[in-house]
Amino acid sequence: MTTYAEKLSADTFRLSPTMTRDLAWRTVRLGHAFFFLGAKRIGALEARESHEFVSEGELISRDGEVLMGLSDGGLVLVTVRPEGGKTMGARAWWSGLRPAQGHWNWT
Repeated sequence: MTTYAEKLSADTFRLSPTMTRDLAWRTVRLGHAFFFLGAKRIGALEARESHEFVSEGELISRDGEVLMGLSDGGLVLVTVRPEGGKTMGARAWWSGLRPAQGHWNWT
């Protein structure tokens, strides 16, 4: 018996605001997951599901956690790697962003 699996491409690992929380979390667990904040590619190395509501496409900090908004809720970012940067905790990364309106929109 032969099993066929589609070839994985970069798009397989790209997180999208239209994803469900579960699909985004499973994508991060695969490794190599990423999203864009403006023109910068951000690697999402570790995350966990959250039951907090965050608007689709928003990236916010709430109660010391960095949350990304998906189609059905939020995902807590734990560890990230900014483009050209070192791996760091999501809280430390967020502290360096200094969002003007308290949130960012991601794609």
